[in-house]
Amino acid sequence: MATFEFTYKVPDEPMLNSWDDGNTQTAKYIGDATATLIFDNYEGNLVGSTFTGHNSLDDYPSFETDNIESPSPSVDGPFDGGDAKTAITVDANDGVKEKLALLIAKAQSGTALEDDEDVTVTYTDTAVPGMSGKTYPRPDNPAPWHTWSVILTEDGKLDLELKTQQKNTARELEARSRQYHVKWYHDRYDLGASADSDATAYLTTVGNYIASVDDLCPWMLTSNADILDISDCPKIPASVATAIGSIDAHDYVEWSMTEDGMAEITAPRVFYSEVE
Repeated sequence: MATFEFTYKVPDEPMLNSWDDGNTQTAKYIGDATATLIFDNYEGNLVGSTFTGHNSLDDYPSFETDNIESPSPSVDGPFDGGDAKTAITVDANDGVKEKLALLIAKAQSGTALEDDEDVTVTYTDTAVPGMSGKTYPRPDNPAPWHTWSVILTEDGKLDLELKTQQKNTARELEARSRQYHVKWYHDRYDLGASADSDATAYLTTVGNYIASVDDLCPWMLTSNADILDISDCPKIPASVATAIGSIDAHDYVEWSMTEDGMAEITAPRVFYSEVE
């Protein structure tokens, strides 16, 4: 067996699509240079490999499949549905992505890892942004298989997908929704002198609040009460709410249905090929 040591990219914060710090980790894959990986053709997920002993399409029954669209394909567009599989040969000599894919496939197969391949994750108690006295256990060295999933893209290429989570807490989502609601009406209607003044002041207040909680992520909150808490989100002044309530605006769209809103409430799909 050969040993392949490599350095790969990791995000600034586990599960977060942020790369400003240029973080990397070093890992080792120990094994044959090449291995066969098997993917389903519906979502491009890894379902078998040389390491599991299911490294041939003959290991899977044949099914008639129709060309249907996956609800969450690896890349926008249709996959062959049903139980169709694709086998590819991955060579560790081809690059970091290939080494990383082979190590993850081996780790997920149930095959025992060599000591140099395995990862003992350590944690550091880290201050929760904007919450005095609260800490969360931040992993210092998440394992490759905790960070990346091996996938096959629609065009039949190997890639890895970051295991992301939606980064915004309930309090930030609520604040952004209230901000949008007030700003939409304030930009389009005369709310009256008092309500207009209150709306202007509120937009400043809620903007500052959003900035103060923007670095706070749900996984930093260890209690359900904290995760769901929106009690400190600035409230819309009654004068503004009353003025808005008197307006019949048929073209109003809820924030969560706007392009910006959907981007804030959805975890992005991030691929290694995009950040390497």
